[in-house]
Amino acid sequence: MHPYDIVFIGHICIDEIQRFRGKTSIETGGAALYSPAAACLPGLKIAVITRMADDDYHLFDPLKAKGMDVYVQPSAETTHQRVVHGTENPDERAIFQTKNAGSFEHAEILFPEKPRLIHLAGLSDREFTVEFMSALKTRGYDLSVDMQSFVRQVDALTGVIHFRDVPRKKEIIGMAKACLLYTSDAADEEDSVDLGGRRI
Repeated sequence: MHPYDIVFIGHICIDEIQRFRGKTSIETGGAALYSPAAACLPGLKIAVITRMADDDYHLFDPLKAKGMDVYVQPSAETTHQRVVHGTENPDERAIFQTKNAGSFEHAEILFPEKPRLIHLAGLSDREFTVEFMSALKTRGYDLSVDMQSFVRQVDALTGVIHFRDVPRKKEIIGMAKACLLYTSDAADEEDSVDLGGRRI
């Protein structure tokens, strides 16, 4: 069996988007949905591992139609967020996580053949831990990581997502072949994220 070239792990999200002086809409998003679509090139074998409610499995139909394999770890609910745009600037927004599909466990990540790369495509810090990454790395997997999986930190009481520095960032970067951090994810209320001395 040919191994997967890339395996994406992460939640998708059902977003309630409240636009500034505009209509509210419901949209589906998340790096675990859009990143595989962007990586879908001829000859690549791609898979997604996610957590979601049974009723939402159909949201991955577009990826399956492109030949990707989707593995779902069942959850009572799919992750939901409410995004409130208070100004015309789309990067100025308040994000509230209102439902969460739960954390991934490394013992449940199993493949008959080692994939060439596992990309951690989380929405927030409620999906992976540094220990999760370390366990996968110890098992010989090559990893890359979308840093929003750690930078976006959910308040346990209010559900508000804050964009904050990650104390164990050097450990994370040291385990990854590549890291992705959008500048829009790198600051919150005058805080910024420092990746190994280079301020973003």
